[in-house]
Amino acid sequence: MELELQEIRVRTLKREEEDDARDALALGHYLGDCAPAYRRVYQAAEYRGEIVGVLLWDQCVQRNRARDEYIGWSDEARTIHCAQVLNNKRFCIAPKHKGTANLGSRILGLAIKDLPDAWYERYGEDVLMCETYVDPKLYDGTSYKAAGWQEIGLSAGYEVKNKETGRKEKTHPKKVFIKELREDGKELLCLPYRFPAGAGRAHARLDFSKLDLALLRKRLSELPDYRRMQGQRYELASLFSSVLLAHMVGYSTSQAIGDWLSGISIEFRQALGFRKRAPSEVTIRRFLCRLDVKNFEQIVYGWLEEQTRGLPKEQCNVVSFDGKVLRGTKKGNEPAKQLISAVLAPIGVTIAQAEVSCKTNEIPVAQHELLPALSLAGKVAVADALHAQKKTADEIVVKKKPIFSSVLRIIRAT
Repeated sequence: MELELQEIRVRTLKREEEDDARDALALGHYLGDCAPAYRRVYQAAEYRGEIVGVLLWDQCVQRNRARDEYIGWSDEARTIHCAQVLNNKRFCIAPKHKGTANLGSRILGLAIKDLPDAWYERYGEDVLMCETYVDPKLYDGTSYKAAGWQEIGLSAGYEVKNKETGRKEKTHPKKVFIKELREDGKELLCLPYRFPAGAGRAHARLDFSKLDLALLRKRLSELPDYRRMQGQRYELASLFSSVLLAHMVGYSTSQAIGDWLSGISIEFRQALGFRKRAPSEVTIRRFLCRLDVKNFEQIVYGWLEEQTRGLPKEQCNVVSFDGKVLRGTKKGNEPAKQLISAVLAPIGVTIAQAEVSCKTNEIPVAQHELLPALSLAGKVAVADALHAQKKTADEIVVKKKPIFSSVLRIIRAT
């Protein structure tokens, strides 16, 4: 049966559908299915309701010289960005369709278009590049080449245990293919930091018209202006607002913020307080270097809390505070950074935050820095058992007067 390739569709399988995909790989792929991975996605290629191909993606191998040299990865960059490269672990076409011309490249092309969104929705990670390994003794990788993948070298092979002899044997090298999903993918993978997940996606989904930008500028105008008169081309509140909104949609560097401001409409720039021209990258960088972070944070958190006042009470009456270690902040012998945050739990809005020094812990930081900045009247305060302290209970129950559980009242009484 000839297939109309234009009618091929590729979709990501739901978890309850993955057993069928495993069975298909076990029967149709020369390696069968593979061991369960922490993160994986199955895709099915369908033609008029019939599955004609199955793909399996999981995270890339930790080390591969050909790939690492192609990207220009240092050990540090590999550690930071490894999760943004996926491995096409299995690709299987249904036996009765294996001779169909251009079917493999068609499926791969459609799969690559669907993969970034599917992976982001499931795991919250952006995918910048894909890799795969082809056994040259069995295949030439023609479908990958036709789909725009680039052959970059050979793997070194790896050791496996022979089930019959029990000895370790080294596999023969395989061809390494790479597919970049963004033109600047290699550059992004070599940065010493990772862009926020969803950068470039969230902008399309964030409706700024629902935010009170005039109130934001009014609150930010309360911050002192450190600049000389000749350096005040742009209002300080406008620069503050731009940096905040750019961060909310995932742009965190001065260059990215400048590009974002240049790309928004004139009307939007005017709402932020700019007349015609947006500030340059240099202006934004100088501004960021002299930013009073602590005062800026206090005003922003207060403004964010004000934005919730029109919401139903059940969406913003629970405040949860807890500490978390920031992933990717450990450098050498220096410990990773830890923050303790207060969050309006039902909607996930942070309303206060403080850094926990390596010489202390969450408890005194919560008592002396976090709680004094909070307004808990009429709210339910929630924390884990670590904060079941008499002093913490006094700070919350006596001074903040929340609608609170009886647990801290008992602690305070004892």
